[in-house]
Amino acid sequence: MIITFFKEDAKGSFWYYSVHDRQGNLFTEYALTVVWGREPNAGREKVYLYESAREMDRALRSILRKKVSQGYKVLYRFARNKRYIALLQEFDFHAV
Repeated sequence: MIITFFKEDAKGSFWYYSVHDRQGNLFTEYALTVVWGREPNAGREKVYLYESAREMDRALRSILRKKVSQGYKVLYRFARNKRYIALLQEFDFHAV
């Protein structure tokens, strides 16, 4: 699963925020990676580790709600897992 958001600031610069679960982790199978900055695939990065799928899903929902409330719009989204497909439908995300 990957979701990439974007927003334009007052100066006309674009900011990007991506969240994905593609990056594996040696310590847990439940991890989210977020990347943010002025380029879609570059900038700062942080990996969040979780003990369970339920905990990770709760955190993912929180991240998505926060980004939408901050004015970000979805640039790109993709999911194969039925759980994530349902999540994207729950938030009614449509890429622009």
